[in-house]
This record gives sequence, C-alpha cells and structure tokens, in this order.
Amino acid sequence: VDVSWSHIQAQVLIAAIPWVLMTAVGLYLTVRSSDWVSNARARMQRFEFGLASTGNGPALAVMIVHSLQCGAFALRASMAMVDPIYYALETIGTLYILLDVLAGWAYVVTCGKGAVLGAAFSGRWILDMLVTTSVVALGVQGFGTGLTWFSFSFLAAARLMSIIAKLQRLDLSTSQLNWRRHVFYNVLSICMFIFAS
Repeated sequence: VDVSWSHIQAQVLIAAIPWVLMTAVGLYLTVRSSDWVSNARARMQRFEFGLASTGNGPALAVMIVHSLQCGAFALRASMAMVDPIYYALETIGTLYILLDVLAGWAYVVTCGKGAVLGAAFSGRWILDMLVTTSVVALGVQGFGTGLTWFSFSFLAAARLMSIIAKLQRLDLSTSQLNWRRHVFYNVLSICMFIFAS
C-alpha cells in the first residue's frame, strides 16, 4: 500500500510510547534515586554517545547498522514493497541500535533532571526512537489502510551524522588524531548528507 498520513501518524505514535517511557523513567530515577544516579555518572561516562563512544569496534557496528537501515529504506522506496530478507537484517541491526540508545540514555539519566528533559525535548531521544522503532512500524497498519513500505529508517542518516560529529569532537578532545579515521568520518558524513537530502 502506498504511504499515507495515517501510516505516518501510526509510526509516530509507536515511537512516542518508548519516548514517553524513557523520559518518565529517567525523571523518576533522577528524582527518586538522585544519590545513586550521581554516583554512577563516572562509570557511565564512557557511554556518553552510546556504544559508539566505547571504542572503534562498537562505533563501526553502529555505522554499519545505520548504513544498512538507509540502504534498506532506499530499496523499499524503489521497489515500493518490503523484502523479507532485508527486513530480517534490519531487525537484527535495530536490536544493536536499541542497546546503543539505552547506553546513551543511561548516561543522560546520570547527568540529572535537566539533562533528561534536554535530551527528551531537544530532539535527541525523538530521533533515537523514530529510528529504533522504524522496523516495528513496518508491521503496523495505518488506521484502516493496510501495511506500507514506508518507515522512518531514513532518519538513521541524520542520527549517524550526529554520532560522527560527536565522535570527531571526542577524538579532538582526547588528542587521538588519526587522519584516516577523520577522512572516513567525513566521507561517511557526506554520503549520509546526500542520502538524507
């Protein structure tokens, strides 16, 4: 079925459920367990940008999965249907992205109530939830209109550009100047920008 506003509304509602849960649980933890949360900040510092900030391997895995999501969206858009093999690969990759999002969420929660509200309403968690739930949204019918090929997985390009910018800032602040990595980051950012536009 071709994409309609009812499909988009259904997919946004699906993404809103975990967004509300992340925000509510994050606020609850910062208010109820403020001592524990502030003490955990030092341990959670390595997850500042999710799993991508823990090392080159996890960062490369996040980049591969987001590239896979963008490629799967491009194939779905060109064929106007969901291929089951690409859907299965995208589902498996999205599970890794969910871990990445939860690691970043845990760090934000340790930074306090202001950080939780900032991440929730600045767009960071909104983008994370739209990308993470995009594979689930493919299996949900629009309000009485049937299944569609469209999902918000194309937003993985925007999330990936954001992660790359954060990783470049992290490399500059820790003086790990590896020119090959920066060339790779810039080429990938350009490709994702072209895809997103």
